[in-house]
Amino acid sequence: MYYIEIEDLVANALIELLERFEKKTISFQTLSRYGDIVVEHLVRNNKEVVAMYTRDKTDKFFKDYTGFFDVDDEGITLREGITVKQLKDKFRYSIAFDVFLAFISEEAVNILKAA
Repeated sequence: MYYIEIEDLVANALIELLERFEKKTISFQTLSRYGDIVVEHLVRNNKEVVAMYTRDKTDKFFKDYTGFFDVDDEGITLREGITVKQLKDKFRYSIAFDVFLAFISEEAVNILKAA
């Protein structure tokens, strides 16, 4: 079983946005759609997955990762000075390979591209 935490979702979305499209902000709506596609990708590949986006976990994320991200009414922005390498070191290299593949899947990236 795979567990996708809100911080992994946000960081991996921003890694893809920055590397592919040079964008540093993601709206909450796009993040939600991206998360749905990631989960659907895993389920389609016969993987059990739980998305950990509860209100408590989201509030904790906003407090724990203020050094990485700024949050406003529109969405989440990568803080100035934070690099893709830092995001990968902190959030990407520790995730399961199947989850990584879901984060970078064509359908997930297309959600980010359309935003």
